[in-house]
Amino acid sequence: MSTPARLVVGVSGASGVVYGLRALDACRDLGVQSHLIFSKAAALTLAQETGLSVADVNARADVPHKVGDVGAAI
Repeated sequence: MSTPARLVVGVSGASGVVYGLRALDACRDLGVQSHLIFSKAAALTLAQETGLSVADVNARADVPHKVGDVGAAI
């Protein structure tokens, strides 16, 4: 059994939140497992630039990680 392709998507809070969203959507479309790290600053930018919540973004990822989880599998 082969390991599925994986991509870590990190969103830091600069005005690139929409690129993170697109990357997560592309992963889903391509069958690539996505791991997400979404910073507190990214949550602020998300609120200002989109109508989405952090829960909405986490739902797009296969594996969302908490920003402070230094023991995350990734």
